[in-house]
Amino acid sequence: MQNGKVSTTNSHHKTHKPYMRITSLKDCEELGKNLRKADLQECQAYGNIDGLQALLIGYLNSNICISIADDKSVIAIFGICGEINQPATIWMLASDRLSEISRKFLRENKKLIDYLNQQYPLLHNVCDARNDVHIKWLKWCGFTFINKQNLGYQNKPFYTFVRTCAFHSLHR
Repeated sequence: MQNGKVSTTNSHHKTHKPYMRITSLKDCEELGKNLRKADLQECQAYGNIDGLQALLIGYLNSNICISIADDKSVIAIFGICGEINQPATIWMLASDRLSEISRKFLRENKKLIDYLNQQYPLLHNVCDARNDVHIKWLKWCGFTFINKQNLGYQNKPFYTFVRTCAFHSLHR
């Protein structure tokens, strides 16, 4: 209230636009505390490790490691382990907030995966067969599931997935 008059202000809903940046150790620590249940379950099933350990292994072994964040938090981290022009392992771990940015994330991420696949002719890894969000993301990005087998510390079912780049082999 100002000068005896009621002041009304429109509080604008602030949008939290996601952006990509090079990952820091701090990003790993933050996301490690907030992983999606399915991602944490996958880390435990495959390697008997927690989220922070999985993120640090990925961070330290990746030659490209990208955080997806906004002004509130780190939403996801993904990376590529391997040398350019060679097959490489791709990975991603995320928080539950991934669903808040799913449309924009999917649109932008597919372009980035296309670009990365031109640098790395074969992208591959395994994912927990129970991790529906990752399976949908991988299919959206053009990965092919080539087998399902029990793997890891807990001997749970995992899919092996691959993505090849015809462009790469044509222009070498």
